[in-house]
Amino acid sequence: MGHATECSPLARMFKNLSFEGTPEKNADSKKTLFSCPGIPSRDERFFESPSGASPSSLRREPSYCWDAADELEKGCGEMMDDLKKVRDPPSTSDKLERYTIVYQASTEEYQLMSEALDLILVARRYAREQSIEFTFQSSAENQEPSSSSSSPTRKRSPAFSMSHNKDNDEWLLVQTRCDCCVNRPHHLTCDSRGRKQQVACIRHRMKKIEKANVHSLEVHVPPLISKQSALWCPIWTGQDLGSRSPLGSRGSPSPRGSPKSASRANFPQLMPQEGATSIQIGTKLPVWDADLRMLVLTFQDRCRVQSCPRNFMLSLPAKQDDKPIFQHGKVAANTWCLDFMSPLSLVQAFAVAMSSLDWD
Repeated sequence: MGHATECSPLARMFKNLSFEGTPEKNADSKKTLFSCPGIPSRDERFFESPSGASPSSLRREPSYCWDAADELEKGCGEMMDDLKKVRDPPSTSDKLERYTIVYQASTEEYQLMSEALDLILVARRYAREQSIEFTFQSSAENQEPSSSSSSPTRKRSPAFSMSHNKDNDEWLLVQTRCDCCVNRPHHLTCDSRGRKQQVACIRHRMKKIEKANVHSLEVHVPPLISKQSALWCPIWTGQDLGSRSPLGSRGSPSPRGSPKSASRANFPQLMPQEGATSIQIGTKLPVWDADLRMLVLTFQDRCRVQSCPRNFMLSLPAKQDDKPIFQHGKVAANTWCLDFMSPLSLVQAFAVAMSSLDWD
């Protein structure tokens, strides 16, 4: 007589899947493999993407099941901690946090490092998709590959993605998995309407100072709730970040969520109140120096900034002192400083810096 055993949630998830196809023997592991409709096998995830193509654009959506399974096995704590560290502004609001961006030509990646040179985020641009993906660097990926190990290291899916229009003057940073829609039916999520949880909206334009044209930015970020960045889901707020037009004005009823649906979010305490608006940040423009006959910016606590079109600062327009809350400047070949303070978060500051790639 068989004995009933209690299955774990992960086991029950795979137990309810319908497996089809002919069992296939794996000569190396001597295991029987089954194909599951709509879910790629682990081997399918190791492929070379075409030149300039984004892996996330080639990967089928159900492949996130493997990511979910991995996070369940690891307890989800590591990913949640990583997201919180880069998505929330620094606790101190009167001092610039100092970071460094290094471009690695061999991998075509921009690496964000702390003052201690710890690698935090990696950004890679995909010109064909007009997007930039931001990925956490796991401890396993930091280690040198072992010569005795024949299995490839599976890269993490991007935590954030930033897209831009054809003119490169409007950029939108999103979190690839919405914390507000995580427990909602798919047809009620922002993803089903072609949107994601929005983290920053960046708009570029040109301004003329004396005889020179300079780049000017207008940055919109979610409001702060208890010194944490609010979760800006367009389904919940009823409008895109930095936009005054409700989504319903485009011919469809406003999909704004209800208080009951807000309680299903990962962080219900971070849902913005009805009518909440974004925080607007603008460029601190350089000053024309008549003696030097050039535009000048004074960087705080940075004495080795080199001349570069991508040197710029941001400040809060509401503050009279015009104190910079963000500064980005070239300090060496393929190396830039990135300093910022609240209300900007680490990933928002990194995205703003990356949006200036075409200024050179």
